[in-house]
Amino acid sequence: MLDNTNKLPLYVQLVNTLLEQIQNDMSPNDKLPTEKEICEEYSVSRTTVRLTMNELENRGYIYRIQGKGSFVSSIKKNTINSFFDLDFRAHYEGMNSEELTSELIFFKKEAAQLSLRQKMGLQQEHNIIKIQVLRKLLDIPVALETIILKNQYFNFINEAKLKEEGLDKLINTIDIPLKIVEEKYKARRLNPDEIDLLQSKDEAALVVTKSLYNTNNELIIISERKILTSKLSYQNFIQKEN
Repeated sequence: MLDNTNKLPLYVQLVNTLLEQIQNDMSPNDKLPTEKEICEEYSVSRTTVRLTMNELENRGYIYRIQGKGSFVSSIKKNTINSFFDLDFRAHYEGMNSEELTSELIFFKKEAAQLSLRQKMGLQQEHNIIKIQVLRKLLDIPVALETIILKNQYFNFINEAKLKEEGLDKLINTIDIPLKIVEEKYKARRLNPDEIDLLQSKDEAALVVTKSLYNTNNELIIISERKILTSKLSYQNFIQKEN
């Protein structure tokens, strides 16, 4: 159900609700309920529903046929461009993303070191949010992810919310327009703590570092993923614009 006390706009909440249904319960070309039916089911205005449907269409989740309604797109992804997507499941090559689970290792709000302050344009008194999550496939550790967030944009995130809703669900509620993404790849050996968390042998991991910038060219998110490619196939995709 939608929450009127939530700081997120109702249409953003409705986008997330319908997207969850599309991802989990619907198939390509399935017809969605009419705008009137959605209004009645979620007790929202027609304007809210239209904003929601426009957003889903613009992001490639649905398509419309005049006089017939709205239908699920053939691309059932969390985004049509996974480079901008922080949801780890968008990069999973398997058929069922529900096979992937996450375990919160730590959540911190702390002062950034000088090099990071300069990189993210932080004042000395500004904090960052640092989160580490262990990714599991069928309960087997496959990746260790560390995310750094610019606190001034993400101060609504706290440890209790992370434990209750999960990192990916919270990330999908972030409604900040992004302009640029930089992604770097390298292979490196895991340190002893990482080996212990990933229950791995002394092997090299694929390290994917993603830096995301908003429309003001501010670096606001850094994600570093250490992936055991012997256990998980990691993918990126992008849809060419017409």
